[in-house]
Amino acid sequence: NNVHAALKKEKKVLKEAEDNTSDLQSLNTLQQKAKTVFSGSLEKVDLIPPPDFSEIKGILLDSIWQKTVIGSADIELAKLIEKLENSDWVGEGRKYLDHTDEACPFCQQALPHDFQRQLEAYFGGQFAQDMTSINDLIDKHANQCRQILTPLETLSENQKSFFEEGFEVSIRKLREIFQDNHRALKTKADKPSQKMELTDIEEVCAAITSKVSSANERINRHNTLINNAKAEKNTLTGEVWKYIIEELKEPLKTFKKGISGIDNAISSLESQIERKKNQLAKLDGEIAELERNAVSVRPTVEAINETLRDYGFTGFQLEVDSEQEDKYRLLRNSVIDNEIHKTLSEGERSFITFLYFYHLISGSLSSSGTLSERVIVFDDPVSSLDSNVLFIVSTMVREIIRKVKEDDKKFKQVFVLTHNVFFHKQVTFRADGRHAFWLVQKREGVTSLNPCATENPVETTYGLLWAELKVHPMSNTALPNALRRILEYYFNFLGGYNFDDILNMFEGNEKSIVNSLISWAHAGSHGEIDDIDYAYPDLDAQKKVFEDIFEKTGNIRHYNMMMGVDSSGNATS
Repeated sequence: NNVHAALKKEKKVLKEAEDNTSDLQSLNTLQQKAKTVFSGSLEKVDLIPPPDFSEIKGILLDSIWQKTVIGSADIELAKLIEKLENSDWVGEGRKYLDHTDEACPFCQQALPHDFQRQLEAYFGGQFAQDMTSINDLIDKHANQCRQILTPLETLSENQKSFFEEGFEVSIRKLREIFQDNHRALKTKADKPSQKMELTDIEEVCAAITSKVSSANERINRHNTLINNAKAEKNTLTGEVWKYIIEELKEPLKTFKKGISGIDNAISSLESQIERKKNQLAKLDGEIAELERNAVSVRPTVEAINETLRDYGFTGFQLEVDSEQEDKYRLLRNSVIDNEIHKTLSEGERSFITFLYFYHLISGSLSSSGTLSERVIVFDDPVSSLDSNVLFIVSTMVREIIRKVKEDDKKFKQVFVLTHNVFFHKQVTFRADGRHAFWLVQKREGVTSLNPCATENPVETTYGLLWAELKVHPMSNTALPNALRRILEYYFNFLGGYNFDDILNMFEGNEKSIVNSLISWAHAGSHGEIDDIDYAYPDLDAQKKVFEDIFEKTGNIRHYNMMMGVDSSGNATS
């Protein structure tokens, strides 16, 4: 899985290096876009209203701040004030005249009768107008400072995130300048004759305007990304790959150089392979031509005829067709008989068909199929054969099975299907563990295939009797009966033994047990068992005497085979 994933990534990098036409962006730009495009909760951000500094700049540039504001020069008192240059001082004291009962607020002396009139005249006219302008401008300045600073200092966290570093520093600096200038303006109101030097706000205003503009550009891009999220994701993905490809420029150059060499080598090898394929095709053609000239069905015809003769089928034979050398035809007594197929018995037709199939699977009718591997299926080949031919067919089928077990290159596997129990028994004779058995059953219209592993499901009565000897726990009635029937079948029907001779091979209690076992066999299956049979309760002793009978008569090998043990008494596989 890891190798597959690595190859997939390698192909992706090479494809992007070849096809990517996206614009190259900085890593920081890509990261910022990614935060928006791939954010779990996308949300639009309001634009930041750009601050308007034009009015406050106009206030600070008003000429009143550089004007020496004093009273009227036409008043006689003006000469003294101008001489003393204390217009601001006099103006400050004038505020207290209404509370001094016509006494001087400074020296407490009685004032001349027209002194207050002269002050009013001195501080009236243009002076009063200038002071009104100064106070109005101070109020406007305070209001403008609030209108500019409040929106900038109350931005949302989302809006603040779009500013670069230094924005808050600029805001603090702007507030400090506003405060300094406002104090100076209020000083002008207290001392109108003085000229005020105000701090220039042009630079800090330009910086803030630029930062707000840049932040709004980013907000606009952010909102556009949200409006076109799917398209922007694709665009960002392409830009990220463009960045990766740019970072891998040198390694890719080296890799492509190496790939070029490998491609040339592959191209050369493919050319060589193509030439070899052409040569192989040519040789295959030559081989096929030679096979057409050399391969003949005649050996197969001769093999089938020989088999027919060996097994006594002399009424007909096969020969190669004179017009079609890859075809057979049947002859009756060496005479061509076009109607011979009508006179063959069902058994003869089945047997000749089987022989044809048997030799066909060992070779081929074509000139180019003799080496192909085969899976052979025999489907009930003995349905209409007599017992003699059945034995022949089972022997030949067993030969094919032997070849499969010996890993014959032509035969990979063989299936044998049959309804004939005797044929099944013959085919599976001496079957080893490499056989596999299935039982096909059909109940209520449904066919089932039941595996039996290596255990042969078809058993003879004789085999079942021997199986009874292996049952644990042993049966007091079934086991003695099985022992007696085996002795009868093997020694009486098959071996032709005289049971009296067998009985004389034993002595004592063992002789009594033998007598009990063979008395029933003496009487035969249709006889009547008398009351003198020896009923011995020790089943183990009966089994031991039963084994000794085979031992003393020289038939212990048959006993071992049926019990599934070797000569040492160990279980065989």
